[in-house]
Amino acid sequence: MLDHAPTVRPTATAANVAKVRMRSVHGSAADTVGSRGHGGQARNDSALPYGRSMAKAARILAALKRDGWIETRRAGSHRVLAKGDQQRIWAYHDGVDLGGPAMARIARDYGYTVDELRKL
Repeated sequence: MLDHAPTVRPTATAANVAKVRMRSVHGSAADTVGSRGHGGQARNDSALPYGRSMAKAARILAALKRDGWIETRRAGSHRVLAKGDQQRIWAYHDGVDLGGPAMARIARDYGYTVDELRKL
């Protein structure tokens, strides 16, 4: 006599069968499921929101400096930027990807729109 309920396997649905067939035609299961860390698919910059890739913090900082912001001092990853009588803290490491919310926050803090910041 079994002291636990027997395991019941789910029946194959048409969608699951199609997935298995796609894997066998287009490559191994390792190529399509979880091997790349993005839900099983290769990362494509055109798949990001608004069709744009994320900007690196170093590129945005360089654009701000070209537009007249001057780095007055630095302590670790924190930099103080000044332009005229304004001072702002830049607290991003150079290699960090800045997504939409971070870009919006930077644009607002430095007096730009997101589109203006992207064009700098």
